[in-house]
Amino acid sequence: MNKKRLIVILGALVLAIAIALVFPSNVGRAREIEDIDVSQATSLVSQKIESLSLKPREITKVYHKGELVGVLLDGSLIDRVIAEKQAELADENYTDYKIGLSRDIYTVREKSFWVYEDRDQEIISYLDGHGLFVADTTKIEFLRDDKVKETIYVKSVNQFTEALREFVMMFVDEDVFYKLENGEVIPDLTSYGTQDTNVYLEEVIKASSSGAEVSQILDSKEAIFDWLCYGWDKDLSYYTVKEFDTIQGVASNNGLSSKQLLSLNKNLQDINQTLVVGQQLNITYFDSPINVVTEAQNYVREITYPESPIYQKDETMNVGELVVAVEAKNGYNDNLYTEIYVNGVLSGYRQESSKVVEKPVQGVYLVGSHATTYTGSITFGLPCYNAAITCDYYGYGGHTGVDFINPYNRYGEVLAVTNGIISMNAHSAAAGNFYRIEAGEDNQGNSFMLRYGHMKVPGFFPVGTYVTQGMVIGQIGSTGRSSGPHIHISVYVNGVQTDPCIYLPCELCRRY
Repeated sequence: MNKKRLIVILGALVLAIAIALVFPSNVGRAREIEDIDVSQATSLVSQKIESLSLKPREITKVYHKGELVGVLLDGSLIDRVIAEKQAELADENYTDYKIGLSRDIYTVREKSFWVYEDRDQEIISYLDGHGLFVADTTKIEFLRDDKVKETIYVKSVNQFTEALREFVMMFVDEDVFYKLENGEVIPDLTSYGTQDTNVYLEEVIKASSSGAEVSQILDSKEAIFDWLCYGWDKDLSYYTVKEFDTIQGVASNNGLSSKQLLSLNKNLQDINQTLVVGQQLNITYFDSPINVVTEAQNYVREITYPESPIYQKDETMNVGELVVAVEAKNGYNDNLYTEIYVNGVLSGYRQESSKVVEKPVQGVYLVGSHATTYTGSITFGLPCYNAAITCDYYGYGGHTGVDFINPYNRYGEVLAVTNGIISMNAHSAAAGNFYRIEAGEDNQGNSFMLRYGHMKVPGFFPVGTYVTQGMVIGQIGSTGRSSGPHIHISVYVNGVQTDPCIYLPCELCRRY
């Protein structure tokens, strides 16, 4: 009898110990339980354990990138919030978006004896505040050197493809684009002119299914196109057209090419289009997050200048007299270049071929002592190598000259357009560093004077120096009132300003 009682007592004791281990008593431990703060140990939302339950309850643990956000007491709350947000989108005509949780979120449902304090609304606020209720969409990543440089979310791949094609075609001839798209090879130029030969992106584009907040999604082709032009910081500048303005003049004064101005303003169709006074033009340069690289061939006839003339003293001639023994003559080369543009800006070039068409002839002059004036035939060249024109005579109101650039060397050398004597080497607020060079009279008795403006530094030679055509006399610059490096040439005939291209061989120049 005693032995049986002992067994019963021992059995009860073991059972009591087991119960205590599984269901520990709260007696005397309420303070310890209240002090448990899950947020300090494992939870992103502050949430305490209030008590223990003899019966396990179902809870939902919410994790963000592997970290516990908190414990939901109402496991259906997330689904209800998603349904509410879906209904809100439907009211705003976004019925084709499907709302769900970010892929960075996962939930685990389990049963627990712990009784957590109710922090359901705080957990939902965390998810909402961190943009973790998302719409199913497409993520577009732009990679360079295997690193993601930019990421956008778009409504559809088709919209993105259409916008990208439109953006790329702003920098390349449309016919060439379609030929390249069809795998055709563009043959080399065999006549003077320019042509695009290739276009590609510096970035690799990767598309994948993803989720994003609706406010982050570019939901139209137009929105995607704007982003491709300017990225996220879209701060546009506009110009109001004035009387006598031309597309070329507006572009030149705002650091753009005519083609770029046309691309930025869809209402402009042609470089020769007449502008309307008061018309608003977007003059914001592309600040694209991606780089469109265009390769273009340029086949051009370029002037080659003779060496500096030979001056031979003739004692039979009066002092100050000058006689042409051998007239200097320019030569010509046919050159083929490949130019590389990044988002419409020339970034480099390479010369593919060069053919001598006519060699230059070095001039020989007989002088009594030294030349002070010259009377005879006057020939004109161009003021820089690889000369291109950015703004013609009266390209805008008051522009009484022609602006030339060297697209291959923005701060390249300035060349003497013709023979003459430097009569002024000075600086002014409008022209910056400038020359005035007297070219003398031609056979018809017309006197010529030329002004060279905006040079980077003062001209290389002092007043009184006799310069010859093709001689390096300065450096292209942007001093004075100028929107970018160029050399401004003005021509005065008998003291009256006239269009320099009447005399200079501007037909050899491209126009930007």
